[in-house]
Amino acid sequence: MSDAQDRVQVFSKRTVFPTFIVCLLALLLALFVIQPATAQIYTDLYSFNLPGDLSDGALPEAALVRDASGNLYGTTFFGGLGTGCDIYYNGCGVVFKLDPSGTETVLHAFGGAGAIKDGWNPTASLTVDAAGNLYGTTSFGGAHGYGVVFKLDPTGKETILHNFTRGTDGANPNAGLVQDAAGNLYGTTQYGGFGCNGQGCGTVFEINAAGKETVLYRFTSGLDGASPLAGVVLDSSGNIYGTTWLGGIYGFGTVFQLDSSGNEKVLHTFASGSDGANPIGTPTLDQAGNIYGTTSAGGASANGPLGAGTVFVVDVLGNENILYTFTGGADGASPYSSLILDASGNFYGTNQLALFELSGSPLTLLHAYDFSAAGTDGSIPMGPLVPDSAGNFYGTTVQGGANGWGAVFKIQF
Repeated sequence: MSDAQDRVQVFSKRTVFPTFIVCLLALLLALFVIQPATAQIYTDLYSFNLPGDLSDGALPEAALVRDASGNLYGTTFFGGLGTGCDIYYNGCGVVFKLDPSGTETVLHAFGGAGAIKDGWNPTASLTVDAAGNLYGTTSFGGAHGYGVVFKLDPTGKETILHNFTRGTDGANPNAGLVQDAAGNLYGTTQYGGFGCNGQGCGTVFEINAAGKETVLYRFTSGLDGASPLAGVVLDSSGNIYGTTWLGGIYGFGTVFQLDSSGNEKVLHTFASGSDGANPIGTPTLDQAGNIYGTTSAGGASANGPLGAGTVFVVDVLGNENILYTFTGGADGASPYSSLILDASGNFYGTNQLALFELSGSPLTLLHAYDFSAAGTDGSIPMGPLVPDSAGNFYGTTVQGGANGWGAVFKIQF
């Protein structure tokens, strides 16, 4: 399979497929009148792809990160001035900064000078350290074409920490990184490693402070899972938790734990029934060690062949409980992102049609996207919400906005 075909394959799993679902479910959404429990103010802070100009980025899939000064940082899959990496000729993606006034600055455009070694097409959120350095991944590009782990210093200078080879080290990272107190970075790759007809079933990896990669686990496509699209989280004992999009007993993904020695334990296997299927978002841990997350499909909903997705919790013993099942109607469908858990035990999240709060039953809609209005407020939020100290949330939509190529939004209570 060629690099160009690889890019189409992975991109179709993350963007084209959910767009198809949304087009079908938008007809259902139009039948419902949505009445949020409390009033919110939804504002587009920035719309990508200025008319006739791709340099600012396009199609932001990932979550934002916010610094103490209120600046937002993120990535876009397309856009920028890079060339030679994109069969659609829409640029190779960017890392951007949005200040509190809504002014965007492109910190790095992928695929520029020396593009053969640069990354292409970031789908993941960024991690920021105490010195203001940004860390992230790209799904493609680098010295071998299978993605990179990169670092940007506060001046925007890029350093490639690792080039994936599609060998045992992994390939095509789609998720962001998490950093421990010692400065080590942890993440996943969708492909590479072992098995899965030679393309590899994915890995969990560590990049130390010196930039050396160590593969902590290679999935086999057996009971252990395959193709992790989500990132991982760490607990205070050094255990790593994550999800796989595929694999497990039934082939619909798993929730797993890796101990500090790299031993894997499957905590839950999804069955595409009422328990959900195909988790894509990074899980969320509470102080008691419970694991919360979403599945992009499955659930008891009759809408769609695989259901419209769920919100779930898996306890420390591996017992799963479904907190909510999406119907594909007014409440939306197909959550692709992680959840935000506040101090009161309330959850906030996104799905392909809406922003929601879950604090028991029923679910509360914070915002529903109006496709009949040509998506001027954005459409298809794929990343999670990001809170500020005042209780407002920020996020991105992969499509829509004033120019049709995605937006950064704020929702105030």
